[in-house]
Amino acid sequence: ENQGSVADELALIERARTSVDRGQAKAALGVLKTHRRQFPKGAFLEEAAALRASALCKSGRTEAAAKASAAFLRRYPKSVHASRVRACGE
Repeated sequence: ENQGSVADELALIERARTSVDRGQAKAALGVLKTHRRQFPKGAFLEEAAALRASALCKSGRTEAAAKASAAFLRRYPKSVHASRVRACGE
């Protein structure tokens, strides 16, 4: 079952990243929810998880952000995104 191409997945990740960078956390979380639904085993799960933690952090949802950050760091301790996620969780 084809759920879309890697290019489609990357486009969603880019949209989420742009939203996070612009401080549009709610928009980013919406895009990431779509990503999770369309690409449950996608190529960019690590990036999506990092963006989700950052978006939760920027939205002021500190408890959810702390949980997402901790889960991310457990799953991807050596990630290139770890420092960004860690900065949010502190």
